[in-house]
Order: sequence, then C-alpha cells, then structure tokens
Amino acid sequence: MEQANWEDKIEKLKKVLDQWKRRDLTLMGKILIIKTLAISSLIFTSTMITLPNKYIKTINNILFGFIWPSRDRIKRNTLIGEKKDGGLKMVDFQSLSESMKAGWVLRILNSENNNWSLIPKYLFASMGQNNHLFNMTFTNIKSFPNIESFPLFYKEVIVAFNKSKNPDKPDKYHFINGGGSQNVSF
Repeated sequence: MEQANWEDKIEKLKKVLDQWKRRDLTLMGKILIIKTLAISSLIFTSTMITLPNKYIKTINNILFGFIWPSRDRIKRNTLIGEKKDGGLKMVDFQSLSESMKAGWVLRILNSENNNWSLIPKYLFASMGQNNHLFNMTFTNIKSFPNIESFPLFYKEVIVAFNKSKNPDKPDKYHFINGGGSQNVSF
C-alpha cells in the first residue's frame, strides 16, 4: 500500500523535475516549478493519508536537490522563509503537509453532521465536551496517550492542529490555505 501511495508518486516527482533540470531556470523559476508542477499530486495524498517520516525527508531532499544539484548554497530555512525576511517562500513539504492536516479540524468541526464527519466528531467528543482536545498543548502523539486508540490519521490531525497554535495568542492558529496563509480564531 505504501508503494502505491508514496513510492510511485515520488518516482513521478523525480520524472517531472528531471524534465525541467535540463532547462536553464533561475532560482525563482525552479521554486515555481516545484510549487506548481512537482508537489501537486503529493499534496492531495498527504492530506488524506498518513505520511511516513522516511518519505518526508526523501521528498524534501528531491525538491532541494532540484534547486541545488550539488550542495545547498543558501540555507534551507532561509529559502523557506518569507520574502520580507530575505527568503524565497520555498516549500517545506513537512510543514505544508502538517498545516493541511491541521485544516481538517475546522472542516470536521464546522461540518453539519455529514456522514464523513461522524466518526471523527465521535472521537473528538470522547475526549471531553466543548472540543477540550483542541485546547490542549501537545505537539507529539506520545505526550498525550489518551488518543492512543484513535486511527493514526486523526492522531496526526490533532497533533498538527496543536503545532499550528500561535504561542503568543493561544486562541489563534496559523494554517496554509491553498497557497496563502490564514490566521484563524477558534
């Protein structure tokens, strides 16, 4: 199953980027190719199923390998940063995947008793009234063993949501929403 979900998509990612390697693209051009053509199929899959850590590292290495064929000339954190801070808004696939998973919380809680949302709502409600689960501050699954019985996908959604909290304003969350970012009060 992992092969169909991830390894095949990673091979397609490599093929797409290999087609563009021969062209003399600028740094901004390479980042644009990554954002528009390379990661589109990965984004959908990563928001629907679990993304194993070994693939996150592989995907990021492929993306940054496309930008710098030998060694990195600019630190990755700098490339990922905002333009106003000297960055180029390059994609960090782990952060993108986590922010899109965190967005599931709002979709689930704001749904009007749709069939697809009944199971996660039941799981979330089992942790206390008034969505108590989302007022906690844990950033990994091991630090909150009460969700041990949850399916791995929902564990990842909850942890991603908690990671998205703004430490200065605990009732505010930061999500990446379709290429732009959005601050949400909850």
